[in-house]
Amino acid sequence: MKTDALQTGDFSLTLRKPHIFDSGNYTCTIRVTGEEPRLTDVQLQVKEPHTFPAEAWVLLAGLVVALGIIVYLWILLCKVPRVEVDSGMETVYLLCKTKFHLPKDAKVEWKDNDGDIVHVYKNGSDQPEEQHQAYRDRTKMNEDLLKTGYLSLTLKYPTVTKTFTCTVYSREGNILLKEQVELKVRGQCCRYGSKVRGHVGVYSLSKSQKCQAEQLCV
Repeated sequence: MKTDALQTGDFSLTLRKPHIFDSGNYTCTIRVTGEEPRLTDVQLQVKEPHTFPAEAWVLLAGLVVALGIIVYLWILLCKVPRVEVDSGMETVYLLCKTKFHLPKDAKVEWKDNDGDIVHVYKNGSDQPEEQHQAYRDRTKMNEDLLKTGYLSLTLKYPTVTKTFTCTVYSREGNILLKEQVELKVRGQCCRYGSKVRGHVGVYSLSKSQKCQAEQLCV
């Protein structure tokens, strides 16, 4: 209580660090000689401090673990698959397949990361006239690819590391499927390969020219 309570008439009581067992009714009694005692009742209710239930912590930990797994799987699914071959390999197989039913009039188009058209299949057959000249006579796709869902591409004479995209379009031009494959060519001829696209320049060199080109390889 305050030291000047008798002068001020403030007989309030300060209770430090109240506990749950301090809950109850408190009575302040003031007695003056020749007068009836004056009583004041005060009810104190001390609530338990808010704590996070143990079950909630377990649930939160489970959610964090599940979220981590989802993120990990999402990264795996979004990661572009890679195919690695040595420079000088005759062919490489770029995988692309789907289990979804594709319409008979769908168009399948392969492009490289430069935007050049690598291969086109539409109207039931290949369309070599739409290919970039660097890929002429170097690509092949499976027969009945729309029925089987195997949209993979066989590329002859890979020389440069690139990312290839397989896109399936409906007749209206809507994208039905889009997959990417990264091709890593080990020991590729960087400077020479940047001047001559495709296999024609690389594989028509004389023996001495090949030796010179190999010196530029990494």
